[in-house]
Amino acid sequence: MAKSSVKQKEMDSFSPLLCYPIFMLIDLPAPIIETYVQAEYDSEVLDDIVNRFYLGERYPKEDVVTLLKAMTPSNAYRRLVLSKMNMEEKEAFSMVAVGFGLDEINATKIKEIETNPYYLLLKKMSSWKEGNVEFISKEIPAYSLFLSLDKGIDEMIPSQEKTYLSYLEKDVSIPTLLQDDLVWMSLVPHEIHTMAKPIEEAKGDVLVYGVGLGYYAFMVSNKKDVSSVTIIEKDPRILALFKKHFLPLFPNASKIHLIQGDALAYQKRRDVHYDYCFVDIYRGERDGFPLYASLKANEGNADQYSYWIEGALIVYLRRHICVLLEEVCLQGYTEDDYKDESDETSKLLKRLYFARQDANIQNENDLRYFLSNQNLQQLVAKLKY
Repeated sequence: MAKSSVKQKEMDSFSPLLCYPIFMLIDLPAPIIETYVQAEYDSEVLDDIVNRFYLGERYPKEDVVTLLKAMTPSNAYRRLVLSKMNMEEKEAFSMVAVGFGLDEINATKIKEIETNPYYLLLKKMSSWKEGNVEFISKEIPAYSLFLSLDKGIDEMIPSQEKTYLSYLEKDVSIPTLLQDDLVWMSLVPHEIHTMAKPIEEAKGDVLVYGVGLGYYAFMVSNKKDVSSVTIIEKDPRILALFKKHFLPLFPNASKIHLIQGDALAYQKRRDVHYDYCFVDIYRGERDGFPLYASLKANEGNADQYSYWIEGALIVYLRRHICVLLEEVCLQGYTEDDYKDESDETSKLLKRLYFARQDANIQNENDLRYFLSNQNLQQLVAKLKY
């Protein structure tokens, strides 16, 4: 039996419906916990493999095309990846490659990009640079792999993650907005795919946190069932550049209302109300999670909320929970071990350890529900960012 952070005889005097720090309520056999802990380690190994060998390598086009004629895309790229690995890397790869989505690599249809209405408009715009912001065209080379969808959990194997990769069958030039030479927003397939559902769901009066390249605002402003689009942008320079370069392209620019302000402050307002809110004010899950948690804790000025790459944000949270499962349930860590807040990982682990939720995790089904997207989305709001 795994160590519990509270002795069972102490737990017996409490009602399981009362609210305690989550990790005081976990008492599971060690093998169950070890399965989820090992999956977290495997996910880190997988990320390294994907970043180095799938996303970080440019394989000769001729080699890729030849292999694609003989086998599935997943097997073709697997063979190319293995050709770059040493024996130790191959052994690590063999342990994690199955069940993480690497067997589901497919081509993205070129027309998804080249027929996109905003893409067609931006392709007509000349490159420009003002201050630390630059608008350019950035090429995606044919057959180079990229993330195509939001990261998520494998529904068939709940302890494992899914990573979705894709490629294009010809070189495609992508409109890209840089800030301090870093990509802030680009109309890559990942952006189009991960915003498809929030665009489809939007209706009535829509609130948008973050203007970026203006893709989301453009697409929803063209919908007949969208009455208005209010955009909150913190950076006055980005807002000014959007008004100057991008807003004139909008056929329904009259629907757009721009406000220079902070999303975290605006989220707390209760004198305004919207039918739908879309949040896109971060680059990825690491910089985005504290913002995501803060906004989740203050929802109330919209009927429905959608957060860009929420799947990846939940996966990020889930990984930290697995770290705590090992530390608290297997290694016997106590609250004295969670006082450090020197970095974002330490801050999140501390908040998770002291988070309170109605939970009584006594078997694997309880743990599966606790780690489900539905439950973790509710837990996020309780982390006190």
